[in-house]
Amino acid sequence: DSRRTAGAGTRILRPDISNKIAFIDIGSRDRVVAGLKFLVARRGNQGRFEYKACVIVKKVWMTYAEVAITNVFATEIPVIEGDFIVNPLFNKHRAVVVAFAGEEKPLRLRPAWSVEEAARRITEIGSVVKKEPDLDVDFVIWTEAGMASGAMKQQNQYDAFKKATLLEIPIAEASEMFRFLGD
Repeated sequence: DSRRTAGAGTRILRPDISNKIAFIDIGSRDRVVAGLKFLVARRGNQGRFEYKACVIVKKVWMTYAEVAITNVFATEIPVIEGDFIVNPLFNKHRAVVVAFAGEEKPLRLRPAWSVEEAARRITEIGSVVKKEPDLDVDFVIWTEAGMASGAMKQQNQYDAFKKATLLEIPIAEASEMFRFLGD
C-alpha cells in the first residue's frame, strides 16, 4: 500500500562521506524540519529495503535539506547518490496518522519516553496522533506492557490494540518507531 511507504520516493543527493554530510531532495515545502531522522536504503532482494545508514536533517531550504550522516551500518556499502531515505512517521505528500496502544509510560523501551513525549515529537515532524485507532490511522504504535498488579498485561487486554486488530490496522513496535524521533 503506497500510503504506508512513507518517504520511499525521496533520495540522497551529493553525499560527502568524508565530511559525513549529504543533501536530500525534499525541503520545507514538503514539511521537512531540522532534527527529522531518516534511514538511508537501497532496494535489495524482492524489492525490500536494505538499510545503509542513519541521517538527521540539519538545515532546511524550500526544496532540499542538508543532512548529517550519523551512523553508517556497513562501511563496505557506502551511501551513494540516489539512495532512498525512509521514515515511516513522515510522508512528504500528507501527514502520517498514528495512534498508540499499550502502556502510557512504558519502562522497558529505549529511549524510555512516555506516550505523551513520543506524541509531541511525532506532531513536531508534521504527523498526526489520534487518541484511539480508527479507519484514518495508518498504523498503531504498540508500547510494551509494563507491570500490572505484579503480572504482565497481555496485548488483547488493551482496547486500542483490540480495535486496531479488528480494523486490520498495521501494528508497529514502539522500540522500532521511536528511533526515528531523535535522541
